[in-house]
Amino acid sequence: MPSYTPFDKELSAIEASDLAVLRSVSEGWYVEYKRVFTNTKSIAKSVSAMANTSGGWIFVGIDEKSKDENVAGGFPGIQTEDLQTLTQRIRQGVHEHLNPSCHYEIKIVRGPNDDIGLDANKAIVCLYVPESYDTPHIHSSGCIFRRAGDSSEPIAETDRHSLERLLGKRETVAKNLKKWIQSTPKLESFEEDQPYARLLFLADSIGNKSEIKTPIFAEFRDVMCNPGGGYTSLLFDACYSSASGLIARMTKNNDPERLTLTCILRRNYNCEFIIPFSYGGYALLEAHTPYQSAPKFVEQLKTARFQNPRITDLNRLWILLAGIVNIYERLLRISGVSVNYSFKVQLNNIWRTIPYLDSATYISHIKEIGVPLALEQSQLFPPSYDRDSFQELIELEADTEIDIRNADAKAGQEIKNSVRSAQIFIGILHAYGIPAHVTAEGPEFMQELIALDRRFVTQSAGEETIRPQ
Repeated sequence: MPSYTPFDKELSAIEASDLAVLRSVSEGWYVEYKRVFTNTKSIAKSVSAMANTSGGWIFVGIDEKSKDENVAGGFPGIQTEDLQTLTQRIRQGVHEHLNPSCHYEIKIVRGPNDDIGLDANKAIVCLYVPESYDTPHIHSSGCIFRRAGDSSEPIAETDRHSLERLLGKRETVAKNLKKWIQSTPKLESFEEDQPYARLLFLADSIGNKSEIKTPIFAEFRDVMCNPGGGYTSLLFDACYSSASGLIARMTKNNDPERLTLTCILRRNYNCEFIIPFSYGGYALLEAHTPYQSAPKFVEQLKTARFQNPRITDLNRLWILLAGIVNIYERLLRISGVSVNYSFKVQLNNIWRTIPYLDSATYISHIKEIGVPLALEQSQLFPPSYDRDSFQELIELEADTEIDIRNADAKAGQEIKNSVRSAQIFIGILHAYGIPAHVTAEGPEFMQELIALDRRFVTQSAGEETIRPQ
C-alpha cells in the first residue's frame, strides 16, 4: 500500500462502495479529482507531479463538491466504452511526455453502485502513483511539476533547493544500487577459484519505492524450507537473519563451510541468489552419464591442445534457475508486490574457464569457431550499473497454452517459471562468451536443452526437490 491511502485495503481489492470515503477526502498533496482527462499532456502533468512529490492518487470520473469544498461531490464516472481509450491515453501520456517515464498502477472500479450513484455503464478510474526515486520527471513542456498544499492543480517547480533535492534522490539510489551490484561475498583461500554466479532481482525495475511490508522471518522460512511442490521446487535447510536482510542456504549434501546455493532477501525485496558452478577437468564430464555430447566436446578441447582445462558445467543451471524464479515469485506474493521484476547476472571467478553444454549445436559452434575461454575474472549481464540496465522478465498469462516441457507439464506457474528462467539462462550464456547466434539457432538449441533438462528431471524422479549439482 502507498504511504498515504484513503482506503483500508489494497488497490486491487477496491470496490465501488469503498469510494464513498472520498466524500470526506480533500484534494491536496496526495489526492486529485478529475472529471475527465482532456489530453495526454494533462495526464503527464498530473502523474509527474505526484511522482516528483510524495506520491498519491488521481481519480478520474469524480467531480469536486464545490470550489469551497474540494472533496468528492459526485461520481458521474466514465462510459465503459471509453475506458480502453482512456487507459491508452494515460499510458501514452506517461511514456511520451515524461522523461524519464514513471511508475503507476490503475484500478478500474465499475458500477452500478447506489451508495455513490454510479450507473451500470459507468466506471471510476483509480490511478495510484508512488513516490519516485528516479526524479525529476521532466514534462515535455520543459517544466518539472509538483503537488502543492491544497492546490487542485500541479505547479511548476522553480525553487533551486527543491530541484537539487529531486536530483539528489536519483543520485542516492543510483549510488546504493551500484554498491549492491559490485559487492561480492568474501571467500576462503581454499575456494578462491570457485566459479559462481550472483543472480540479482530488482523488485521494481524502474526504481520506485514500492510500499511493501517488511519481510517477516517466519514467512520467509516457510517459503524457503517448504518446496511447494512441482519439479521447479528448491529446499533450503538453513535460514537466519542478518543486518542486510534474511538469508537461506542449501547445506544438505554440501559442505556447510563452503560457498553453496544461497538466497539473500533485502528489506525492500530486492534479492540475490549465489549459485556455485560445478567445475573441474576432463574427469568432471566422465562423472555425468546423461551427457551425450561429452566425448565430442573433449575431442575438441584436446584438438585445441587443452591439457588441464577448467570446465564449468552449466547443464543443470536452467532447471535450477526455474526453482529460483519459483522461490522469488513466492516471496513477492507474500510481500504484496504486484509489479514486474527484472534481473542482472554477475559471473565471478570465471577466468580461464570453459563452459560446457551438452548440446550438438554448441559443439558444432566450437568446432567451427573455436573454444570459448573466459579471459575476464568477472562478467556482468546486462552490463552497466544503472536501474535501466536490469532486464525485465517476460510476462506470461497464467492460462497460457505454451508447453515447453511435455504434455503432462502444468500450464500455469511452472511454465512461466521455465520461460523466465530460460531468459536468465540465455543471459548467462551470453555473458560467458556463447554468442547470441548460437542460442538464437532456435528450436534446435532450445530443444536440446529441454531434452537435457527432462533427463535430469527424470533422473531425480522421486526426490523431494531439485538441487544444485
